[in-house]
Amino acid sequence: EVTDTPFCIDSAKPGVLRAGLEVYKGKALVNSVNGEEAKLKEVLPMVAEYKSAVVALTMDDKGIPTDVSTRLAIADKILNEAAKLGIPIEDVIIDPLAMSVA
Repeated sequence: EVTDTPFCIDSAKPGVLRAGLEVYKGKALVNSVNGEEAKLKEVLPMVAEYKSAVVALTMDDKGIPTDVSTRLAIADKILNEAAKLGIPIEDVIIDPLAMSVA
């Protein structure tokens, strides 16, 4: 009710994400979901319900993959699950979790 500025809600706790989504009247950016089954089942339905965008991290129950093909597979899994819930592909922002060289 205070601002028209886009708002990013960042929490590992689904309840906190929901609380933020309930009070924000604009299109929020949820940070984040990943390929973990529990996260997909808890977070993506909220993203769909509140018509939000979401940052999708290319990691899963096994952690951050070291190879590109596994990261792409996780991204594909998240995009497919999002599509099943009616979340437009343009509302899913893939974070490849590029690791630093140092």
